[in-house]
Amino acid sequence: KAKLYRENSDLKKTIEDHLSTIEKQQRNIHKLEASLLEEKQGKNQMEIEFLKQIDHLQRSQDDSEKRRKAELDVLLRVKADLASELERINTENHRHEINEIVKSLSIGSWISLIDENGVSTPCKIAIIYASSGKHVLVDGKGITKAEYMAEEIVELVLSRKAEILKQEERFDESMESLIKSLK
Repeated sequence: KAKLYRENSDLKKTIEDHLSTIEKQQRNIHKLEASLLEEKQGKNQMEIEFLKQIDHLQRSQDDSEKRRKAELDVLLRVKADLASELERINTENHRHEINEIVKSLSIGSWISLIDENGVSTPCKIAIIYASSGKHVLVDGKGITKAEYMAEEIVELVLSRKAEILKQEERFDESMESLIKSLK
């Protein structure tokens, strides 16, 4: 009995030692799990912060792109406005130049009238009425082709429905016409 009691006591002590070791290992496992959980939570927090930074950078980049696009749109509108203004000034200057040329026309000056088919008819200024400023245009045979005020001639030239001929151009046309008639 004593031997059994001793063996039982030894066995009980061995079991208690094993249980104590198991409890220590479980505590260590719990500590490790807690540590891993804290580490994981730390990593998750770091990932969250990292994602927040990425999101902030993307929003900043999007905002920058929107600002750049808005600035580009403004610049393109300014460019279009400037181009329009330049075109208006050029047209105004061209109108002024044509107006000055028309004012300098005198009896005997030549204007080529251009019809809707692009056919050009040279006409000479036969009369300029001082009272009204009306210009009477005749063809090479002296037949009246049109009567226009100076402003109307300017508009015809600007719309490419008339062209003011230089004296040498009209001389070349006359010579060409003369040669054709001789043939």
